[in-house]
Amino acid sequence: MLKKLKQLNNLTLKFLIVGFIGFVANYTVLTFATSFFNLNKIFSEVIAAALALQLTFLLHDRWTYRESADDDLSLRLPLKGRYILYLTSNAFSSVMTVILFSIFTQFIVLDFVALALSAAAAMVWNYVFNKMVIWKKKTQ
Repeated sequence: MLKKLKQLNNLTLKFLIVGFIGFVANYTVLTFATSFFNLNKIFSEVIAAALALQLTFLLHDRWTYRESADDDLSLRLPLKGRYILYLTSNAFSSVMTVILFSIFTQFIVLDFVALALSAAAAMVWNYVFNKMVIWKKKTQ
């Protein structure tokens, strides 16, 4: 029981770290696209979300949900399956982020705050779906 709790805490911490890195990447691209290329905020967020999506998949697959040496790799979905499910699931959360960002920027002056609130809502969805579906062992 204690081992399971520790694994869950490690998983949650890793997930949050990857989410934070994805958020920073997203915000950085959003800022550069709007400030230096003078692109529309919403279009810039679509680009930023797409790039952050690729980065977070790599980090989750190689670090957050990496199997230990004693795990039976045949119990995991193949890489292509994980990637397709991740893109599908996170495309939904990316659309959620863009829609919420569009709404929040109507009421919140700071883009950073609007994006943070949008990303937090999407992160809850991502955590649950990633853990329960994408990187779930077949025997679970």
